[in-house]
Amino acid sequence: MHRYQIRYLNSQGTLMRILSTVSRRGLDLPYVYAQPNGGEHRLTLYIESSPKMIAQMCRDWRATVDVLEVSEPEEVDPKDVPEYDSAQTVSA
Repeated sequence: MHRYQIRYLNSQGTLMRILSTVSRRGLDLPYVYAQPNGGEHRLTLYIESSPKMIAQMCRDWRATVDVLEVSEPEEVDPKDVPEYDSAQTVSA
């Protein structure tokens, strides 16, 4: 499993373009977390994929309008993927 961190400007459709890069390949998204970070946003994704798909997705993300930075994928143990907590609230 790999962890990706993507910085992007929150313009219309940017997040959906990032996520559609993954869904087009039929991959599961066990964890997605987007949060504001100053004037931009940061997205963390955990994805299980082959080395070829990793290269393709990173290339597509870097070519996406308003994506500022795509970190190199970091390999993580699947048991270290955070669990979804429905009780978690977002403070305004």
